[in-house]
Amino acid sequence: MLGDEDLSGEVREAARQAFGDSASRRGRLFAFGYDAFRIASSLQRGAPINPQGLTGTLSIDAQGRVRRELQWVRIKNGVPAPLERADLVVPTPP
Repeated sequence: MLGDEDLSGEVREAARQAFGDSASRRGRLFAFGYDAFRIASSLQRGAPINPQGLTGTLSIDAQGRVRRELQWVRIKNGVPAPLERADLVVPTPP
């Protein structure tokens, strides 16, 4: 059985063959489609989903909705740096 990294490469190669090398032709929806395929496959097998998707950290809530948590970053001098939870709090004006 292929691991997620192997499968990701296989899916990316299939997309490249189908749509060419242009990322603009594939669009930004590739990662969403890939995550949706992985979630659907896991649900069909009755297996837990792998929480680390291409679009963020994934989970399924009690109502069966897929939740996605993003990694927040601050870009400084062109370099992204992960933000800690404390950095995400926005101060309220006095």
